[in-house]
Amino acid sequence: MDNLQRIVLLIALFTGLALPVNAANVEYKKHLVVTNPVNDDLYLAGQTVEVATEIQGDLVVAGHTVSISEHVSGDIIAAGETVTLRGFVGDDARLAGRNVTLSARTAGHLVAAGDHVILATDGTTGSSAWLAGRIIKVLGHVGGELKAAGQEIILSGTIEGDVDLTAKAIHILDTARIHGRLKYRSETSLDIAENAQIMGAIERLEMPEMGMDRPDKTTGILVGLISAGLFILGLFIIGAVYLLIFPVFSANAAELARQKVWASVGLGFALLVCVPVVAVILMVTVIGLLPAVVLFVFYALVLLFGYMAGLRWLCELIASRKPAAQPGSRARLLVTFFLVLLTTSLIQLVPLLGWLVGLFIWLIGIGSLVLSLLGRYRAHAPLPNPGA
Repeated sequence: MDNLQRIVLLIALFTGLALPVNAANVEYKKHLVVTNPVNDDLYLAGQTVEVATEIQGDLVVAGHTVSISEHVSGDIIAAGETVTLRGFVGDDARLAGRNVTLSARTAGHLVAAGDHVILATDGTTGSSAWLAGRIIKVLGHVGGELKAAGQEIILSGTIEGDVDLTAKAIHILDTARIHGRLKYRSETSLDIAENAQIMGAIERLEMPEMGMDRPDKTTGILVGLISAGLFILGLFIIGAVYLLIFPVFSANAAELARQKVWASVGLGFALLVCVPVVAVILMVTVIGLLPAVVLFVFYALVLLFGYMAGLRWLCELIASRKPAAQPGSRARLLVTFFLVLLTTSLIQLVPLLGWLVGLFIWLIGIGSLVLSLLGRYRAHAPLPNPGA
């Protein structure tokens, strides 16, 4: 696999999201099919990932197309353009993607977000389900409460607990069985089929005056938490794959940041400010259009990986302050990276101070990344020919 393919994958993972892991087995391939049983946690990334074997632990998967069809004894965390989950999940399932379909038996909770989110007729959860998406279909069995927010919700399955729905259009079909209360918020009347069964009370909650664009406080908090969590976990996946695919380069960039802190910050600031200006100037001329596009692509990649490099620098800084710090395993590095990412994300909630901390990490990461790239270029550049 060449570097361009790796970069494309990282960008795809960033736009597709992903999540935390304490993985003993880490693997990346463009097209990855797992058929041998795994007796530990498993962490996978690829363009196409298919898990067709038993996993005795947690499973974390990121890719364009993700398919899981066998028994997983622990949690499942999966993200991609298309995510399909079958088989059995021994604990919770957290899924994110454009098209998400759960046809599995899940012993614990289900949290899913996407454009189309479907709990299929053969899909079941042992506990609650929290769903967010444009179109949500609940056709299977939910063992606890159901909370869903979207544009259109279709419910035809069985819900053992209370149901809380927020959508422009809500359809309760003939086969729907709700054993608890039904609370809903909608601009239109609730569409309930004649044979649908709702054991508890039905309560319509008023939409805020500004309409569907501003959901109620509870729904807003729920959607906000899910979005923030998925965003942080998406950054984790990018950083994790960056560390695993480029272990030497990422370590060299972190070491450069330690040795040249202010040089890295200064270069990072210069690049952050000047590159867009240069690209816009180039775009003014027809000849400079192509270089401007290339420069913008380079700029986006540097911004993305620069923050990862800054977090990697923090990991090394923390490790160096331990009395007897020794190089850790890949799994330990991933755990440290996730904890650093989570801590810095929480710090950035503090007004002004959090913004400054995040900017400093970003600048030092951008600068050290480019310094490392320049160092590699000089190392591989051909020596001048004195006789030329």
